[in-house]
Amino acid sequence: MEIKGFTYGYMAKRGDYRSPNGIKSQELLYQLGNNWVCIPVVNNQKDINSTDIYDNYQNPSDRDITAAIDFAHSKGVKVCLKPMLNSGDYMWRAHIGRQWVKTDEIDPTWDLWFKNYTAYILYYAELAEETGCEMFCIGCEMLGTEHRTNDWTTLIRRVRSAYSGKLIYNTNHDEEEGSCWFDLLDFIGTSAYYSVGHGECI
Repeated sequence: MEIKGFTYGYMAKRGDYRSPNGIKSQELLYQLGNNWVCIPVVNNQKDINSTDIYDNYQNPSDRDITAAIDFAHSKGVKVCLKPMLNSGDYMWRAHIGRQWVKTDEIDPTWDLWFKNYTAYILYYAELAEETGCEMFCIGCEMLGTEHRTNDWTTLIRRVRSAYSGKLIYNTNHDEEEGSCWFDLLDFIGTSAYYSVGHGECI
């Protein structure tokens, strides 16, 4: 499968996708010849120590997201829906969980966090299924959680029961071989900001 795609609308606000400027930007995007688009949805937890995940009501609504998905499909472009989690204290999401138990053993803090995270991911997995998204991303750069094999395995099983398309997880560069539960997915993505050229920046 050849993927030539873009991430579109990271940190977009409610109504942006359906605004005149949003529609124009999507139209211009699809004139570039890409065959995939990744549409992220970003929710938050208070800080890296929190187990509560809350909806950012400034986020694009389900109607906004559905409109963006439908527009991509109308152009023959496949969609990956990507719910993401940020920390309200502006710490990188990779630090979530680093302060808790470092094993895969049963732990009440981890149990509560994964209960809330799974509910968040399942909500958008169901939306991805309803809108015909061809791919769904179950997490992005959650390095502090990746050692929790049993929790991620359970999450993946529940997502598979709600969503029939391809599943991907986005780890960070140099971590692509890091977790055995990666084998349960169809793809592994990586955040890798490597240089693509030489010379001075202007």
